[in-house]
Amino acid sequence: MPYYFIRTLQASGDKILGPYEPFEVLQRAELLRARRVEIVITDEDGKVVDEKAVARGDILSPRDEELANMLASEFPAIWKTALEIAHEHRSVALSMIVRLVRRHIEVAASERERRLTGAKIEHGIEE
Repeated sequence: MPYYFIRTLQASGDKILGPYEPFEVLQRAELLRARRVEIVITDEDGKVVDEKAVARGDILSPRDEELANMLASEFPAIWKTALEIAHEHRSVALSMIVRLVRRHIEVAASERERRLTGAKIEHGIEE
C-alpha cells in the first residue's frame, strides 16, 4: 500500500506531514481544509497526486505500478480486458489478475500433491 504526505502551502514555508495511509490522508486533508489551510497531497516521491484517485484506491505502489506496466506491455489483451471489467480502476484490475494467478498456483500445487500422493500409494511408499 502506498503512503501519502500532506504538504501545506504557507507563506512562511511548506510543511510536510505524514506518512499517511490513503484513508488517513483524506481525513486529515479534509480537517486542514476546514481550517482553511491550503494543501496538496503527494506520494512518496513528492509528486502531487489526484485526491479522487486516492479516494478510489486507484494509485498503485511503485512495485504494483511496475507490474501493471509489465502486464500492459507483455499481455495487453488481458490487461485491457481487466481494465474494462474494473471500469478503468487499475488497482481493481491488478487485484483481479493477481487473484487469478494465485488461484492457478494453488490449484496446480494441489494437483501436484494429489499426483504425488497417488504415486506413493501406487508404489507402496510410506511417508
